[in-house]
Amino acid sequence: MELKTALITGMLIDIDFFEDGKNSKFKTIVDRQVINGTFTVFTPMHKGKYYVPRISDKVKITFLFNDTEKDFKKPYSFTASIIDRKKSKKSSYLVLKVISKVTNAQRRQSFRLSVVNSIEFEHNIKKGELLTKDISSTGMKCILPYQIKAKEEMKIFFPYKNTIIEIYAHVVDSFQIKDSISKYEARLKFIDTNEATISKISNFLLSKQAEEIRSNLDSKGYSELYKLLNFEDEKRREDDINIRMVNYLAFFSWFIFFIILLFFFKARPKIPYGVQLFFNMYYGSVWNLTSLNIALVLSILQFSLTAYGLSINSTRMKRASDRYSISLIINLILSIVFFIIYSVIIRIIQ
Repeated sequence: MELKTALITGMLIDIDFFEDGKNSKFKTIVDRQVINGTFTVFTPMHKGKYYVPRISDKVKITFLFNDTEKDFKKPYSFTASIIDRKKSKKSSYLVLKVISKVTNAQRRQSFRLSVVNSIEFEHNIKKGELLTKDISSTGMKCILPYQIKAKEEMKIFFPYKNTIIEIYAHVVDSFQIKDSISKYEARLKFIDTNEATISKISNFLLSKQAEEIRSNLDSKGYSELYKLLNFEDEKRREDDINIRMVNYLAFFSWFIFFIILLFFFKARPKIPYGVQLFFNMYYGSVWNLTSLNIALVLSILQFSLTAYGLSINSTRMKRASDRYSISLIINLILSIVFFIIYSVIIRIIQ
């Protein structure tokens, strides 16, 4: 099999990542087909965020391809190695190199996809419309306009391209939806389906999922998520509690700094002006020890908080883009300066 013709641009594939013995399987789309043993795919997403692997990681690629005259596709797989990561304004890509031969794969045919669609059905000569919730190549979950008991059969008129596929199914279970009088949720299992029919349903699901991924690539929300991507650290997907703690301590240290300034100006001796001298008004000519001591205590507190914040900050210095908090460093220096100044003033006036 020639991967150049089998693995084409726009094809939906499975990509399996192996990390510490754990298997992480995602779906993605081929961006550029195989040329000289390398190809490009969109970086897969997991729970709304990019799943960023490491360079040189090995992955298993599984795809469907019809290399015979039959009207259904078979799963094939091969191993590839990640050789590069690329990014653009809207998306992220993985560059992979083929490192093994293509072999037949055992792939779960009945992957499930959330598809909301109105489909006609027939039950006991009575026709109606059901609303799909999710569907696979072996069954579906749907909303029925009336209750159909378990194990009863029904015929579903499944739309496929410009034709209609008649699929027989039996009801696994059915129950009334809460706060609804005439709506019932049911699980259906397809029966008497041949490989060609299963293949058509699978292709329909693949096309629906491909449309969903492509629409996400152009959405504003997807682009905003891309800004959170950091290629230098594969394990850290977002700010953890330690990073947030550093930010909180930096903000609080600035708050304490301004409080210290207030007590400093309150503690310093007042300078008499002409009006005060003329009317012989009282003014403080010495340092206010109470305010000065409060400022000294606050400077010690500021020093403790900034030192603690920098110690937390030091645990997050593995990425090349990681930096120590400038606010914490400045406040640490200011606390030391204030501590020295206040200590000198207290020694002089006592």
